[in-house]
Amino acid sequence: MESKIDRMPVGSCGVIISARKSPRLQTMGLVPGAEVRCKYKSQGVMVLEIGNRLLALRRKGLRGVWVDY
Repeated sequence: MESKIDRMPVGSCGVIISARKSPRLQTMGLVPGAEVRCKYKSQGVMVLEIGNRLLALRRKGLRGVWVDY
């Protein structure tokens, strides 16, 4: 199922299929082909596991990232 990453349910895994060109997102590993897992989600914050790292990011900043889960 393809959707924006901020709509990904907690506990699900997926692969990023497209991401907007952002140097900030690319340095954090949010690039096409990266495997992600949603660990926590609240109204404005989302915690993603990418590899062996946990990233807490604003959901608003993730709107340009699409994932297949």
